[in-house]
Amino acid sequence: MVAKWPRHSPNYEDLLNDREHFRDHILVAVDFECVDHVGNALSEGDKVSEVGLAWFDPRAENPTWNLETTYTGKPPEYYVGKAIHVRHCVIDTWKTFTPKTCPASFHKDGHRSQKSHTSAPYNAYFHQTDIFAKDVAITKMKTVFSDLIKSKRTSDEIAEGTHRSLLFLFWDARLENKVFAEWGIWNHIDNIRDLNGNTIQIDILDLQRWGPIKKKWSHYSQAPARLAFPACGLHFPDDYNDQPIVFHNASNDAWAEIMVFIRLIRLPNEEAYKDWMSHSGGLDLVDLSWTTGTIYEANVKLGKKMENEYLKALN
Repeated sequence: MVAKWPRHSPNYEDLLNDREHFRDHILVAVDFECVDHVGNALSEGDKVSEVGLAWFDPRAENPTWNLETTYTGKPPEYYVGKAIHVRHCVIDTWKTFTPKTCPASFHKDGHRSQKSHTSAPYNAYFHQTDIFAKDVAITKMKTVFSDLIKSKRTSDEIAEGTHRSLLFLFWDARLENKVFAEWGIWNHIDNIRDLNGNTIQIDILDLQRWGPIKKKWSHYSQAPARLAFPACGLHFPDDYNDQPIVFHNASNDAWAEIMVFIRLIRLPNEEAYKDWMSHSGGLDLVDLSWTTGTIYEANVKLGKKMENEYLKALN
C-alpha cells in the first residue's frame, strides 16, 4: 500500500493539479461516531457506535472531473449526490444509546461542564440503518474495499491484473486512522496484491487540512464542519420534515464529505476559487429533491424502537 497525504492545495493551480491526479480515483469516505459515556475504559475501536461509508466511482457515472460535461435539467450536484453509494450501521453493543438515552452525566441539566450528545445514530438520510456486531461491520467494510478496487476495470486492466486507485476522504482523520489500525483495515488493504505483486495505490486526504478548506478557515486551529458543510451548500431544509440535514450521523457525514470534495474540486475557474475564499463566499444549496424521506422516517422509527428497548431494560 502506498499512501500519500496530498498537499494543502492552497492555490487554484494546485486545485487543478489535484483534479487531474484524482480524476480516476474511486472516492471513499468513512466516518465513525463513538459513545461518549464510557470515558477511557475502552479502546477507540470498542467505543465506535456507528460506521458510515460512502463511495463514488467516476467511471460508473458521468465524468465528474470533466468540467465540459453537460447535464440536463438539474445542476451537476443533483446527479452526483444521487450517485454516491452509502452504507450505515449501528454497532449492536451500542444500539440503544441515543441522544435521549445516553447516561453520560455531562448531558444532564445543571452539570457544570454540560455538553450535548452529538451523535445521531438513527437519523440517516441515504441508507436504511443496519445493526451489526462489530466483527460483522469490520468484515463488510473490508469486503467493500476489496470489491471496489476490482470494479469497472478496463479490459487491459483486467488482463494485466491491475487494481483501481482509491482516495480515502476523512474529516479530521485522527479517529478513523486509529480505528482502521485497530480493526485491521489498513493491514487488510496493505496485504492485497495484484497479479504483479503490487500493492493498492491509495491516497488519503484529511479534508480539514486540504487547502480550499484549511485556508478559508485559517483562523481556526481546525476547520469546523458546522461552517464548512453549510458553505458547500449542504445545510438545507428537506421536503419531508422541514429540518436541516442531520450531521453527526456517520453516513450523512460520509456522504457530505464526498460532496464537499467534489464541489470544491469542480470550481470552474480562478475567479470562482477567489470568491469561495472570500469571507462571505459559499456555494449554492444542493438539490436533494431526489430523496423521498422514506429512509429517514424508517430510521427514526427504528431509533424509537431502540430507545424503548433501553427503557424496558431499566424496569
